[in-house]
Amino acid sequence: MTVRRARRTQLTNARGFTLVELVIDVPAPLMRFTTSFLLVFLLVIWIVLLLRLIQIRRDLVPLAKLQQATRRISLGQFQTRETITSGDEFEELASWFNSMAEQN
Repeated sequence: MTVRRARRTQLTNARGFTLVELVIDVPAPLMRFTTSFLLVFLLVIWIVLLLRLIQIRRDLVPLAKLQQATRRISLGQFQTRETITSGDEFEELASWFNSMAEQN
């Protein structure tokens, strides 16, 4: 089965004569594949964006904890310590933060 998708492209000369006309025939299975591919592609993009959003929110939790601890220290609460066990740069930053707080 063939789905006829006519797309007409015409070039006319100065006298008004048609020089080119193009008609494209697209097989039905190709049309179904194209539709399915686009739907799957959009679904995958949506899933990737959702997972990335979850990852970003998870990464911001230690930063929010350090921000709160910094506010407490700025208010003179030098006994403030923050424990972060994320296993990344935020954990190292919290360690240095606690070292600085001990010096006061």
